[in-house]
Amino acid sequence: MPTKFENLAENPLEGVMVSYSRRIKYTDINLLRMEKNNPSGVHDTLIVDTQLKRDAFAGNLSTSKMNEAIRIAYTSELSSTASEFISTTSRAEGLIKSVFGKDSPVYKMFFPFGLTAFHTANQGEMPIMMDNIISLLLTYETDLGSLDYHDKFVDIKDRYINANTLQKQAAGIVVNSSAVKQILWNDLKKQLYKNMLSLVLNNIDNPKLMLTYFVPSLLRFHHKKDDGSNNATLKVLVPPSTTMDSGISFSPDDTILLMNNSNDPIYYFGATTADATPPDSPSEILGGEEAEVKALILGAPGKKFLLLQNKSTTETIEVEIALI
Repeated sequence: MPTKFENLAENPLEGVMVSYSRRIKYTDINLLRMEKNNPSGVHDTLIVDTQLKRDAFAGNLSTSKMNEAIRIAYTSELSSTASEFISTTSRAEGLIKSVFGKDSPVYKMFFPFGLTAFHTANQGEMPIMMDNIISLLLTYETDLGSLDYHDKFVDIKDRYINANTLQKQAAGIVVNSSAVKQILWNDLKKQLYKNMLSLVLNNIDNPKLMLTYFVPSLLRFHHKKDDGSNNATLKVLVPPSTTMDSGISFSPDDTILLMNNSNDPIYYFGATTADATPPDSPSEILGGEEAEVKALILGAPGKKFLLLQNKSTTETIEVEIALI
């Protein structure tokens, strides 16, 4: 279990599970309160940086500034992913050393130049090192006992390659895509964490004053699993002019969170079959908004399917779903 000391090194906004509009509102309140209580301009830099990242996340910048904000966000994501790769490599090294021994040929295949090489690798070398570890972890799966590290490195590599590619192509990125929104949220989330730490430092004799600059009640978080990881939400892509089953199972006493991660509205309704015809007036969730829906309101237990309807003829809509 993490101690309070360890918690200082963890962004409390990790695992946030709310709509885009609530994240923006949370940020806006933080900005407003820093502006209203800014003795001797101590928060000026935080305010400017937060406003820029907030506007990028909200899509409220000119094209040129938006492209630059996206490039910076992807650069930050690239750096974070590289750091994650290095720290995961250090943890995996312990397992590999315990199984094969530090002087073994297998250990030297994993770390031909030692761990230092991972800390000094450049952007071109990182993917090569990732590929080497991924391949060796698969080869020695039986000896190591599982593919847990293999799967972690595959995920890290995919995110690293994606960030590396899109960093160089910021001008051609679709600003409103969910992938870009997530990268911009990651950048804003880091800024909000910096704000928290700075506000604590600026009020070191009364650090709880930091709490007055935020409204945590606007946030909702993923429930933690026994292993400490977050329960993932279900993401559904609804093609244009399509009605489809959400794929979530629920009980009559459940509450379902629906988050529309797109710009167009999504419609939902309860049904007795997965291919039911939509009603004349299904419930609506606007782009960037969310809804908490009682299963009983959907008609449970008789209606055990949650269907999503996309009325747009051109846009695919991403919906994130969770039981809360």
